[in-house]
Amino acid sequence: MSFVSVWIAFVFLTLFACHPSCGQRISRIHSIKEGPAQKLKESKSAQFLLPVSEKLGYFPPECSRISPNSDQDLLISCHGGQFQQSSGLRQPCRTHADCYSSREPYEWCPLEEDYLWTDWGCHCDPKIGSCIIERHFKTLSSLEWTFCTPTREFRCRSPINDP
Repeated sequence: MSFVSVWIAFVFLTLFACHPSCGQRISRIHSIKEGPAQKLKESKSAQFLLPVSEKLGYFPPECSRISPNSDQDLLISCHGGQFQQSSGLRQPCRTHADCYSSREPYEWCPLEEDYLWTDWGCHCDPKIGSCIIERHFKTLSSLEWTFCTPTREFRCRSPINDP
């Protein structure tokens, strides 16, 4: 393994790894055969430059337009997810990098059986202007979001000890 490959793996593990007591998986790290694309792509929102990895899907997709009313509704993320109350905190952001030191809130860790993580972890939602995390609710085939928690305040409940 070359130094660059090791460095890239370390960066991804640092950004996407979960606390050992949490059930969050590391997003598709095991399937990397080549390093991620080394180019930048400007999204439709001019203030965001996202590293491209279309093949692996590590970064949030561009915002979608769900309906004309969703543009004004701050309870709907730019991907169409519905807001879920949690202990997460509103953390203003301008880029995804502003959110790299954030984690899922206490209530979402470990992730319950009916849910799946999206592939992008805590990221900056340009519509909401804050660091958010999203999950798929399998039963209703819907997307949910909540505010992230700063890493220094992160804790994950034990599935055995806490209800």
